[in-house]
Amino acid sequence: GPYTTGLKFWPQAPFCRHRSCHHSFCNERMSRSCVGSAPCSVAVPHSKVAPRRARNSHPLTLNSIWRGASGPYTAAVLSVRCRRLSTFVCGAAICQLVAVRHFARRRPPLLLGVRRASALAFGPRAGELKTRPPRQLVILSGDRQWAEGVATEALAQWRTRYPDLHSFTIDNIRLDKPPQAEWMGQELDVVVLHFGQPNFLDFFGAACGALRGGGVLVLCSPSAADWCHHGYSGRWRRLLAGLGGEAEAGAGSSVTVQSQESFGALPLAERLSPAPPESGGGGAGERPPLVPSSEQRRLIEAVLNTTGSSPVLVTGRRGRGKSASLGMAAAVLLQRGAGCILVTSPSQPATWQLFEAAARYLGDDCEVRRPSPFELQTGPGGRLEFVSPADLLVGDGLARLRNAQFLFVDEAAGLPVDVVVELLWRARRVVMSTTLDGYEGSGQGFMLRALPQLRIRKQELRHFELQAPMRWNLGCPLEKLANAAMLLDAKPVDNDLVADASVENSSFEVLDQQVLSEWRREDELSEIFGMLRCGHYKTKPSDLSTFLDEPSMRWFVLRFNGHVIGLVIAAIEEPIEDKHVAEAVYKRQRKARPQLIAQALSLDAGFLEATGMRHARVMRLCVHPGLQRRGLGTWLLKRSIAELKRGEQVDAVAACFGATAYLMKLWRNVGGELAWLAHGREPSSGHHSATVLLPCTARSRHLLHRAQARLALQLPELLLGPLARLSADVLAELLAGLPPPGGCPRDGDEPDVQDVADVRSFAWGARQVSCCRYALVRAFLSAMRPPRATLDPRSEQVLLDLVQGRDVNEGLLRPAVRKLPWAAPPDASEGRAREGGEATAQGAARRVPRSERLACCEP
Repeated sequence: GPYTTGLKFWPQAPFCRHRSCHHSFCNERMSRSCVGSAPCSVAVPHSKVAPRRARNSHPLTLNSIWRGASGPYTAAVLSVRCRRLSTFVCGAAICQLVAVRHFARRRPPLLLGVRRASALAFGPRAGELKTRPPRQLVILSGDRQWAEGVATEALAQWRTRYPDLHSFTIDNIRLDKPPQAEWMGQELDVVVLHFGQPNFLDFFGAACGALRGGGVLVLCSPSAADWCHHGYSGRWRRLLAGLGGEAEAGAGSSVTVQSQESFGALPLAERLSPAPPESGGGGAGERPPLVPSSEQRRLIEAVLNTTGSSPVLVTGRRGRGKSASLGMAAAVLLQRGAGCILVTSPSQPATWQLFEAAARYLGDDCEVRRPSPFELQTGPGGRLEFVSPADLLVGDGLARLRNAQFLFVDEAAGLPVDVVVELLWRARRVVMSTTLDGYEGSGQGFMLRALPQLRIRKQELRHFELQAPMRWNLGCPLEKLANAAMLLDAKPVDNDLVADASVENSSFEVLDQQVLSEWRREDELSEIFGMLRCGHYKTKPSDLSTFLDEPSMRWFVLRFNGHVIGLVIAAIEEPIEDKHVAEAVYKRQRKARPQLIAQALSLDAGFLEATGMRHARVMRLCVHPGLQRRGLGTWLLKRSIAELKRGEQVDAVAACFGATAYLMKLWRNVGGELAWLAHGREPSSGHHSATVLLPCTARSRHLLHRAQARLALQLPELLLGPLARLSADVLAELLAGLPPPGGCPRDGDEPDVQDVADVRSFAWGARQVSCCRYALVRAFLSAMRPPRATLDPRSEQVLLDLVQGRDVNEGLLRPAVRKLPWAAPPDASEGRAREGGEATAQGAARRVPRSERLACCEP
């Protein structure tokens, strides 16, 4: 129309005059995430148009709205993008949209501030963090039975007082890691934890991450006389003493230490109590409205602008509001008419926080329906629902994934890397979130292994990190205790201090891990663990106590100017003496956790005698991030292997690692020989696990040769099934360390005459693939063995698809087969001359007139 405000906003109600738009407001100009493409203008009614001078004198910016607005709706709720600039509409003007709804045939989908809990910010000052009650830590020091009794009695009274109390008790000593369903994405009011729990630091980190502000953590610890029987006791006592000092100084949590001797008759529930839990009923006034922080606002805007080529990755520590941010973003998308939004995660209960945040953000709208805790429906076609990763990648799940406008992947680090990559490749728009410093030990693996692969597929991937806690107050001493206990803030030594390090000026040293537990070596321990976190994808919190306390651990370090720049940690695995236990492990009837090499070679590879051997397993190998690719790691590994062979009476030095071409070549260079390749992929790395041996005795050498011959014989069949996704580079390194696969000629021998004939007849003739497949597979495997044949990437991938059983286009396969050594004529020069002569004759024939050629053919 003739009255257009352009880039400025007016208190009057704007409406879209673009008839073909999907919504009442223009999609393309309102948000980049919408699908409209036609231009649009934001106009006001003729009777209420202000003079041009006034219209040009009221620019509203993002800061002015967020800082200066007041009243019940102080949010910047409507993003209007016109002519590559942005302006935000205040909530007071949005309220007027209700009175002028007759201008639009539909309800404006971008109307986010009319309902109680649906504005981007809510309250007197948008974006401020809510102050929560302090978290409380209760340490019950005494016998296990007494501590459990006190904690159980207090928990029963608290549950009577607060029926909606969310609590969790860990008393299963067989549980070696926190269950994902009870911890990931959850908020707890009370947690009862036992210090003697295996992998205690993993459980402690999970408890501290799930405990909300005002919650109570009850820690049952042994008495002072029994501390010496538990590992990690020295550092733990020092950390608790420091936490007590901070609590006395007035920090944001309280610490109560109750010993069995001085506990008294007053029950624990009468001495302290958790803060009243927030009701989950969803009634009016029962739960406070959601107020996104400044970090969350930026994240929500990024999610709204997500496209197929620019997915979003959100990382952060626990309690930072990642799931809640995704829930609020999903609510905004649903009101914008985004259609179907799918949510997936390793555990369905882990996404409860996301759905709860979306429901609270949408408010008490009559059009919002929640058939189940993990499904949300708005309007005629808006839907937010959970689908498991296994269902998304098969059958009808693929069609649902393609039709969904958005896919939210919560706790992506808990999924296998290849699953995350495939979801990213198949979905339209992807938003992922994950925890880096988690108890599951896969956050660092996601950053080191998955993120590079994701960036290869989507180079415009955007990474956001949330740092401010939302579940508790900033500076909470309990969080400081968790960070110090698990060394989550540890970093390697500064690059400038070790920039000149090399093999010549570095020194090798055997380190006593018990010395690192001393208080005076805390800085050195922090540098070492920081290097572990940056350099190894499987580092989890409990590794710290395991590496320091287990007597079977051996530490080898590389020093430069007093700083540790390289580290090797090895474990001595004793043989399984009990024959019945060994046979049960071999039959997969039980596990022997410390003996990883024995299990891999007996249970998986099928050699029972491996359970009776003593192995030295290299568990960690890492070099300072700024000093890699200088030969330091190879030199450190060689010295460590030599020290293990000399100082430990072992049958073999071994290692298990994610099979990449680089690592397999590294171990082959130091003398390691491949003994087994796991059929399944490791979730944290996305690679098959490779087991290598450096035999020290005759029986281990005999076992290695048998294992290699067995693996080489099975390899062509394995490539059709368990190893069907093995890359060409890894396959080449695998073949370099094994005898020739079944049917392939040995080094120096000529290939089978019939195999060569089949390959040549297919390459230069028109024979079917099924008739020549046996020979083609062996021709490709032989070409991949040293010296590896030079093939272009496209031909190599086509041949690899044939070997791994995928559908292949014969038009692409024949030119690729012609480049194999077996497909060349017996005499290459003679073949080329013959081909050149035939081409010359054909060219001359084309130049002879047709009548003369026909005359030459007459008798």
